Amino acid sequence: MGTTSADGCFVSTVVMRQGESFGELTLFARLPRALDAVAIGPTRINFVSRKAFMRIMDDKPELRDRVLANLATQLARALDQIDSLVRLPLRAQVARLLNEYIDTQAPPNYISIKVTHNQLAATLGVTRVSIVAALDDLVATGLISKGYGSIQIQDLQALQSWLADQQDIEPLFE
Repeated sequence: MGTTSADGCFVSTVVMRQGESFGELTLFARLPRALDAVAIGPTRINFVSRKAFMRIMDDKPELRDRVLANLATQLARALDQIDSLVRLPLRAQVARLLNEYIDTQAPPNYISIKVTHNQLAATLGVTRVSIVAALDDLVATGLISKGYGSIQIQDLQALQSWLADQQDIEPLFE
């Protein structure tokens, strides 16, 4: 999920995973839709009107609690991302983004992520040249390798440990 500028540049603000939802904020706050969605793989999206959504929230308090917990989690992720953008060097921001792209059920060893340098640059709002330099730094650490249109994570646990050291705090979301 993210925003697309007038010149077509997409900047990602959150990576959604299977079972997560979006759009609740616009329904609760009566705000216009602010984010665009780009599917990375097979995706199914269900539309629920505001009227039906509010009726469901009234009828099913347990679902309302889950939706509110989801919104709180999204807010915590957004605040964590803002903090990372302000404090972390670009190579750590790239590592953090790659970690977000990984399905949490992935095995702890070799993982391949289909993503281009241009996609990473657009997501982080930097130039492709800056992304290449940051990726080269990560390659030099032995944490990743680069392929055509993909990044390979050599050891997920090592990447997450390195990232936690860079952040100087325990990551909120792994």
